[in-house]
Amino acid sequence: MKKKISTYALVALSTFTLFSYTPFINNMESSLSKTVYAEETKTDSTQTTNNSEETKTDSTQTTNNSEETKKDIVISDEVQNSAKVDKIFENKIIISFKSAANANAYEVNYGNKKTLIKLNDSQITQVKAGTIITLTATLSFEKGTSIDDDIKIYPVFTDEKGEYKIDTNSKFITLKKEDIKLIPTAPSKVTISECYPTLKEVFLSWDRASYADGVQIKICNAKGKVIKTQKVKYKKATSKSSSLEIKKIDSTAFYKIKIRSYTTFNGKKVYGKWATKYITNALDTIATSDYKNGSIKLSWKKVKGATSYTIYASTKGTKNFKKIKTVKKKATSFQVKKIKKEALVNGKHYYFYVTADKKFKKEIFSSPLRYSAEAVFIK
Repeated sequence: MKKKISTYALVALSTFTLFSYTPFINNMESSLSKTVYAEETKTDSTQTTNNSEETKTDSTQTTNNSEETKKDIVISDEVQNSAKVDKIFENKIIISFKSAANANAYEVNYGNKKTLIKLNDSQITQVKAGTIITLTATLSFEKGTSIDDDIKIYPVFTDEKGEYKIDTNSKFITLKKEDIKLIPTAPSKVTISECYPTLKEVFLSWDRASYADGVQIKICNAKGKVIKTQKVKYKKATSKSSSLEIKKIDSTAFYKIKIRSYTTFNGKKVYGKWATKYITNALDTIATSDYKNGSIKLSWKKVKGATSYTIYASTKGTKNFKKIKTVKKKATSFQVKKIKKEALVNGKHYYFYVTADKKFKKEIFSSPLRYSAEAVFIK
């Protein structure tokens, strides 16, 4: 007769078996989990290493690209000799030059001055495609200055940080100082160096301006009407001054002189600005009276356009004249009683001359300082 196993016994057996294998299962899961985690950690470490290698490779690639960019900037002979002056002014010039392939900008150097010329996107695209384009730059200078250095133009590239840097491995473009000029300013120190009242002639002299090839002079009468126009072309480049004989200039009026410099640029004369001066001849004669009542009377003829007259005196012939007085434009005589606070004394010779003066804006023009009065001897 078969024995029957109780349902309760089966349940108990199953329960016992389950609880007996639970620690083993847990240990297996824990061990398996650790193994999987270790594999994942190893994989992550490997991935990190690979990323590091990729980053290093990218960095190396960037550096190589930068090096390649610099090497690609090539200045051909056509580009290197392309710089020229397009337009000149008194205080600036506009230059142009051709571009090199793959340069993003150019640094224009003159002395301590540096100017960065950047290419726009369209220009960069053109030069990368091999198209040679023309760029321009404006450089400023002081008026009347002399340009003593060459202008150097360096190609510039953009590094990995986006900063502009000069390509030191490339050639640069040069604009020679001999090929640069400015429009000359008006001549300076315009004056009468010699005068001949009787002949009605004067010699006008002046200092030359930088880059001037000559001057143009307009001579006008007291009313401003142009009497004569003359040009003086400089012959000696080393000379710093020039002069011109002007006839029919008497001492009865002031004459308006307009003078300007010119230079030759691209085969044409380019003129600077006019400078206005006023000249007259020396007063021909000055009447002197005898010493009377402690004074000597001086008289002169009126000069058209004069705004004042200045009296000078000396006791040493034609030297060491001292200014005594400036009188108004309507005056035609003056009583000399003292010379620099010293009264006139017996036993001396006194010498005099008078200049006609004209004020124009903030400048005063005077007739030449020429001794023209006979000596007065006080007995």
